[in-house]
Amino acid sequence: MQKNFFSSDEPRNWEQIVTNAFSPDAEPHVFSTRYQEKKQKLEESIMPKKRIHMRKPMMIAAAVLAAVVVVPSSAYAVSRIYNASVEPIGNYQQNVLIDVGESVSDDSVSNPIMALQVGWMPDGITSNESGFKYHDAQDAYQRSVTVCFYKIKEGENCLKDEEGGIVSQRTETINGNEVFFLQRNITETDKESGRMIFDKVVWVAFTDTNYAVQLFATTGMTDAEMEQIVENLSLTPSDTETAAEWVSEEELSEEMPEGEAEGDPSEGISYMQTVSDPSAMQLYQIGDTIPGDVFDDTVHMTVNSVDIQDNFDGLPAVDCIGQDMNYSQYLKEDGTIVDNVRTWYRAGDGVNTLDEEIRQETKEQKVIVLHLTYTNTGSESVEECVCPYLFSMEEDGTLLRYTRDTVEQFCNDSCDLNYDGSEFFIFGTESKHTKNNLLLEAGEQAEAVVAFVVNAEDLDKMYLMANPTGQGEAEEIAMGSPVLDLRKLAEK
Repeated sequence: MQKNFFSSDEPRNWEQIVTNAFSPDAEPHVFSTRYQEKKQKLEESIMPKKRIHMRKPMMIAAAVLAAVVVVPSSAYAVSRIYNASVEPIGNYQQNVLIDVGESVSDDSVSNPIMALQVGWMPDGITSNESGFKYHDAQDAYQRSVTVCFYKIKEGENCLKDEEGGIVSQRTETINGNEVFFLQRNITETDKESGRMIFDKVVWVAFTDTNYAVQLFATTGMTDAEMEQIVENLSLTPSDTETAAEWVSEEELSEEMPEGEAEGDPSEGISYMQTVSDPSAMQLYQIGDTIPGDVFDDTVHMTVNSVDIQDNFDGLPAVDCIGQDMNYSQYLKEDGTIVDNVRTWYRAGDGVNTLDEEIRQETKEQKVIVLHLTYTNTGSESVEECVCPYLFSMEEDGTLLRYTRDTVEQFCNDSCDLNYDGSEFFIFGTESKHTKNNLLLEAGEQAEAVVAFVVNAEDLDKMYLMANPTGQGEAEEIAMGSPVLDLRKLAEK
C-alpha cells in the first residue's frame, strides 16, 4: 500500500493542482531569484556555448505567428552601405559579420521602427506566451526553435558573432536577405541522451536595415524546415521597438567581468567558494520551527519529516509547479530510480578543436522527500514562495556546487530530475496556492511536500537553505539565513 504524501493518517483525494500550467495564458511561475538565475544558466547551457549579446528593453522580441505577406525589407529602408558575411576562423569557428553602415537620412519615416513577423512553423510546433520560443508539444526536446531579434547600431560597430564548434556552414540569399546556416558539432553521447540540444544556428540579415534575426534549433528540426521558417520571416512597421540592442564583445566585457579560475582542471574544479566559518551557521534540525528569511520573518516553516527513497512511491505525479508528470521513464525495471550518468568532456576551443568526451561516471541516486508546514504568524494575508533548495558542503566550508566545471572541462548529467542536485522536482499541497506560492491568511497553516533527486554519495554533506533570498550559499550563510542540517540522512 502506498503511503499518502501528506503527514496525516486521514485519507485524502489528490486534486489537480494546476490545470494546463503551460498554456499560453498561464500565469508566470514564481520561483526564488536564485532559481531564476540557475534556470537561465541551464537554458544557456543547452544553447550553443556563447555569451548572449543584448540589452534591454527585451532579451528577445516577441515574434508574431501569423500568415503574413513577405515584403522585401528594402522597401522600408533608405540607401546605406551594407554588408553581411561569414568569416571562417581556424577549423571550427565561423564569425558572422553584419555591418549596417550609415543611412543617408535620419528621417524616421525613412528609418522606421520594425517588428518581426514569424509567418510559418511546422505543424504541431507552437509558441509559448512570450512568442519567441517554439516547440512541439509531443517532442519538445527534439523539435524546438528559439527566435532572437536584434537591432544593430549604425556606424563602425557592426554585429560580430563568434560561433565556435561549427562543422559545416552554407550561405543562401532568401527574399533578398543574406542567410547563414551553421551546424554545430554534437557527440555520440549527445545524440543518444535525448536531451534538448540546439545544434543548428541560423542568422538572417535583413538587407538595407539595421535588423537581424538569430534562430537556434534542436536536433529534430530539418534543414528544409529551417529554410521554410526563414522564407516566412518578415519585418513590418511598428510604433514600439521590440528588438534587443546588439552589444559588442568590448562593451560586454566592460559590463560583465569574468571571475578568476582556481584549482586543478583535471579534478573538475573551476572556482572555489567557501563558508569562512561553518560553525557560525544558523543550523536547525528536523522538527524545529524555522523563521522566515532575514528580510521578512512573517511566515515560519517546520520540516516535519524527511524521507529517503529509491523510488517515487507515495509521491504525487506532478512536477515542481504542480503540472501532471509521469515519472515511469525515470525508473529501472525493478522499480527503483535510474542511475545518473555523468559524462565529462574536454572543452574544445571551438576554433581548432572540438569538445571531446573523456569519461563517464555512474551515480546512484536517491529521492529526498520533505514534509513541510508553513505558518503565517502575521496579521495580514501573504503569498509565500515555497522555494527551499539543497546544497552540499565539506567540513572545511567548501561549497561543492562550485567545484565541478572548468574552462577546460565540463560535464552533463543524463537524469534531468537531478537539477544540479539542488532544486526540487515535485511540489504538492492541498492548500490554496498559485503554482509553488502558498496563499495564507493571517494565522493560517498549510502543509506541502517537496522532493529532490540527489546523488547518494552526497547525502552526508547535505544541507537545506530554508528561506533563500537569492544571494548564494556563502552570502546567505554570512547573513544568518536559516539552514537545515540534513547530514544524518546518510545514516538512514
